[in-house]
Amino acid sequence: MKKTIVADIIAKKLNIFGFPAVSVHGKQLFRVRQKLLQKFIDGEVQILFATNLLTRGTDIDVQYVINYDLPEDYANWVHRCGRTGRNGKIGVAITFIDKENTSDYPILTLQQIALHANMENAPDFMKDFAEYAKMQREMNNEREDQNLFEDD
Repeated sequence: MKKTIVADIIAKKLNIFGFPAVSVHGKQLFRVRQKLLQKFIDGEVQILFATNLLTRGTDIDVQYVINYDLPEDYANWVHRCGRTGRNGKIGVAITFIDKENTSDYPILTLQQIALHANMENAPDFMKDFAEYAKMQREMNNEREDQNLFEDD
């Protein structure tokens, strides 16, 4: 999640509805973050909301990663999704995308996801976007090839 306040609010709402959840982010004191993270690791809570703070460098096995919002770059998306399926286990990563709100989603990141991710269970608009991204990549490759020949 990009915004700490969103992580806090969603965790609080889930707790109100009976789903134990915590949020972990950089605006918390280190010892508070560690305590909340340990609750998740110990199974006291089943849902952890985290900002990019936990994208890399945290070795936690989880079954599901839900990207509430899209990271700014593809590498961070890969690392977020990489929290699942570790140590030979199978995991699922889901990313929410509001196709009507393109200002929050970097088009290059979406294109890279579309080109590299398994689109089998993706919604039709994302499959269409993946096809468009593939066509754009092919056109860019052709332009680069033409530029190489023109330089000779």
